[in-house]
Amino acid sequence: MQKGRMMYWVALVWGFLMPCLATAQIRIIPQTTRDSINNPSLVAAAPIHFIGGATINFGTLSEEAEPWQGEVRWRNADQKPVVITRITSSCGCLRVAYERQPVQPNQEGVLRLTYHPKGHPGAVYQRLFIYTQLSATRPTAILTLRGVVTPSEAISATYPEAIGALRLRTLRVRANRNERSWRIACYNTSDEPLHVALDTLLTPRGWALESDPMPIAPNSAADLVIRCTEQAATNVPHEVRLYLGGVALPPRHRMLSIVFEDEN
Repeated sequence: MQKGRMMYWVALVWGFLMPCLATAQIRIIPQTTRDSINNPSLVAAAPIHFIGGATINFGTLSEEAEPWQGEVRWRNADQKPVVITRITSSCGCLRVAYERQPVQPNQEGVLRLTYHPKGHPGAVYQRLFIYTQLSATRPTAILTLRGVVTPSEAISATYPEAIGALRLRTLRVRANRNERSWRIACYNTSDEPLHVALDTLLTPRGWALESDPMPIAPNSAADLVIRCTEQAATNVPHEVRLYLGGVALPPRHRMLSIVFEDEN
């Protein structure tokens, strides 16, 4: 009787602690915080009006093509001069040159855009956040660049999958639970060294990833090496999803899968 009562209290306490422990392992970013980063609020009554609209579509480019260049004109719709103080972009592949002097009321300014397609195959959705003297923290306007970059034919034949500038032989590895490491052939298509790592917020415990060599040299091949502990390989479902960090893509576009083949 006493043993049964003790087991009852142990089960009760464990049932209370399990949700708390599970929650403690997950860092939850509030939706309002994510929205403020992805869609920052603009300055009220923003005076920058883009001539032709706030979205530019460059169409289709090859990854091997020369950088795309375009010009965007805007008008000062305010009664006071407007000075662009800084412009930030959502990716280093998109750069902009702009005039530093004040633009008078009802006069026009010019933004000169340059987009570098190499290392960025796939759909393009990049934004420029334009700040003026009206606010140092809230953009006065946002300009969006869209288009499609087709992958390099030579590289895509060998490495058909892409996560940003990283090309991969596959995104899906078949494995058995006795293995502790796996390799995926990959290629860095950019002109900069590439450091790869897992997104710690989305990755299960016991999993790790690195490149061999580390970092991956520009325009060079390497291997992604995925490792896990014995416990991680045992206590997992049929498929484990791993997400690369440091890539400006939605999680589903930077995901690798380890699929364990059940033994017969």
